[in-house]
Amino acid sequence: MRTLIILFSLFACGVGFAQSGWLIQQSGTTKDLRSVSTYDGVNGVIVGVNGTVLTTNNIGVPWYQELSPISQNWNCVTSINVKILLAVGPKDSIYRSTNRGATWKAYGSRVRGECYTVASIHDLTSISFDTSNKVCIVVGDKEAAVFSEDSGLHWEERANLTSVSGDIISLKAVSSYDGKIIAVGEREISTGYSRIFTSSNDGDSWAQRSTNMRGVSAFDSGLPFYGCNARAWVVVGKNGAIFHSTNKGQTWDSIPSWTKANLNGVCFADEINGFAVGDSGVILVTVDGGYNWLRQVSPTKKNLRSVSMGDPFHGFICGDSGIILVTQDGGFTAGVNSENRVFLNLQNYPNPFPSRTTIHINLPQAGHITVSIYNLLGVEIAKIADGEFEEGSHSFEWNASDIPNGVYVCRLIADGKSAVSQMVVTK
Repeated sequence: MRTLIILFSLFACGVGFAQSGWLIQQSGTTKDLRSVSTYDGVNGVIVGVNGTVLTTNNIGVPWYQELSPISQNWNCVTSINVKILLAVGPKDSIYRSTNRGATWKAYGSRVRGECYTVASIHDLTSISFDTSNKVCIVVGDKEAAVFSEDSGLHWEERANLTSVSGDIISLKAVSSYDGKIIAVGEREISTGYSRIFTSSNDGDSWAQRSTNMRGVSAFDSGLPFYGCNARAWVVVGKNGAIFHSTNKGQTWDSIPSWTKANLNGVCFADEINGFAVGDSGVILVTVDGGYNWLRQVSPTKKNLRSVSMGDPFHGFICGDSGIILVTQDGGFTAGVNSENRVFLNLQNYPNPFPSRTTIHINLPQAGHITVSIYNLLGVEIAKIADGEFEEGSHSFEWNASDIPNGVYVCRLIADGKSAVSQMVVTK
């Protein structure tokens, strides 16, 4: 009885899996929100214009407005862990919070100009005790990047990107993972080329990737880039531009995004599951590491600026006019997956169930599929199917006799498309 009461409460307040897809949350503000970060998909922080700082410790129910140390615009925020946050703003502003964003302390970056973004290696599923996994990096306009190896207490400048490019340019985004870094920005005036900088040694040296390098895919007439991710080697930018590298940034392939909207941010929850957001409410998802992208259902037409995922299912999006979106199922709405409206039917019965349930799927065409079960932390606990299947209906049984009570997610991936369904184990 206690389990049923808890589950009813979750579904009634809308913080469980009762509603699918991306959902609008009350932000309490109409100001433009520029950056969101979550460490675990439950705790979150958002910064925006005019010193706006919002935090949540309960999947966005509710968001609290915190007292900001600045009245100017914040540009970006990142989570080192649940409590420690870093945020950057105008004119050498780096701020650090150790209490989930309630109070902030200023630190100097030693960089002249405006810091546009900050990224930190905080994914403890990789090499969490390696030195590279503790490095923070900040980039800005007109100067090089700065680094911290103690979660933002002290900062140092390493190799200067200006000496690599030969021009002073505006860097708009940076991403680091396992000692590898990508930094991107607007095109430089002298050549008209967009710049992608990469480093394989925590920023001690940099390589320049641009349209005037032999063997590099032609970036679309020097269009500016607004987001990047070093975990999957993906860059996004103006007019729906997506570029993906399979050789750590040496060469780049143009990937269809199926949109002409500017893409402003990209985030990967792991090596294969990624999300990109952009103008006019555009939300894209990939389930194969960035090789293919699908359009997700968006509840808004407002410009979206930033996305952050705690795992493949739990995350937040923020954007203009105070818009905040949340998902607890990876953003998949009732099996709607692709621009051409191909549907994947995924159900299970009985649900809830004490020990066994039958998973039913309906495939629009033959192909390779995987059916997996995840817990609420995004950890795969069972793989039900993995192979080639014919078009039509198929059924699989899941024995959950040894699985604790709770809510789980069944995920079907077929032909680059995906569908999810919640499952409740009650014994």
